[in-house]
Parts: sequence; structure tokens; C-alpha cells
Amino acid sequence: MPQGRRFSDQRNRKRVGFSPIRVATFDIETTGLNAAFGRILCACVMTYDPQEIKTFRADEYPSWKEGKRSDDHDITAELMAYLEEFDILIAHNGVKYDLPFLRTRALQYGLPPLQPMKIVDPVLSARRQLRLQSNSLDSIAKHLDAPFQKTPLEPRVWARAMMDNDKDAMDLIVEHCIADVQVLDYVAHSMRGYIKTIDSIGSFR
Repeated sequence: MPQGRRFSDQRNRKRVGFSPIRVATFDIETTGLNAAFGRILCACVMTYDPQEIKTFRADEYPSWKEGKRSDDHDITAELMAYLEEFDILIAHNGVKYDLPFLRTRALQYGLPPLQPMKIVDPVLSARRQLRLQSNSLDSIAKHLDAPFQKTPLEPRVWARAMMDNDKDAMDLIVEHCIADVQVLDYVAHSMRGYIKTIDSIGSFR
């Protein structure tokens, strides 16, 4: 069991009819690539057994509603707590971007770090195993003729959501994030034969 988890932890309870290994596919949308300046706008987590998508959106938290849109403490804390319910996380560029971004935001607020867990990162597998023009999620999905495709968004959509509290812009970002996890789910499933080792530094071997 991950270090720090007590035997009595609810995550160890028996769940009859459910897989004993919990897997989630997730993606975050942020206001910038640098986590010291950027903030989390949205996150989507696809779960299995049953398959469903849980959405976290910044404009639903009290700090945002109070006009403190630079305060992403609550969405960061709730997202990290939710991710800790899983044993394996699937995230495209998660090793280099999504998880470091989360850690950086958590560190600012004094939140505890995520427990160690297994990471499946298709971008690492693609770099090692494939020879594509690009290892982006969009490029891999198009190569696979995936039934789901990423939704393009102009940079001004992110600006309107963050700076203008534009609900329509935020709705577009949430739709974009949902599409990302659907595409990622298909890509990860298609590439599973190339993923031999899964550990905390990503599935690149």
C-alpha cells in the first residue's frame, strides 16, 4: 500500500462487484503553463466500473464567486483528494505537466502531497515506441482515427473565462476538457500493448 495509508483507510474497503484496482483518466485546464502564475480552471476525471466523468470547474467554488479568481485552493484540494482514491492515473503529459502543476499549486497552499501512485502517460510511450510527426494527444488521436477528437479553442476563451468571469467561455473550456479525457481514454486503450511498465515516473519503458 502507498506510504502513509492506514489499514483502516476507507480506500481499502471491499467493493463487491468492482475492480480492486481503481483507474482514472484525467486532464486539467489552466490559465498558463507556469504554475506559479497560472491557476486551475477546470479538471475532468473519467472513472471506470462504472464509467463516468466527474468535472471540477473553478467558477463553482466560493472564492471564485466572491471575486477571488486567483484563489484556486479549493479546486486544487478537492481534485487532489479525489485523485487519491485511485491506484493508477492516466494523463497525457501528466508526468511533465499535469501532476507537477498540481503539486506546485498544492505547495503554495500547504496541502499535503499526493500519495505515490502508478502513472500511465501516453506521450512518454509514444516518444519511446512510435515515430509520429508529433506526440501530442491530438496527433496520436488523428493517427488512430479516434471517434473522439480534441476541440480547438482560441486563447481568448481562457482569458475571458479567467478575467471576465465569462460563463459561456468557461462552458467551452469544460467541454474541451471532457473531450480531452474521452480522446485520452481511447488513445490509452489503443496503446496498451506498448505499455509494459507502469510506475510513478510514467510508462515510458
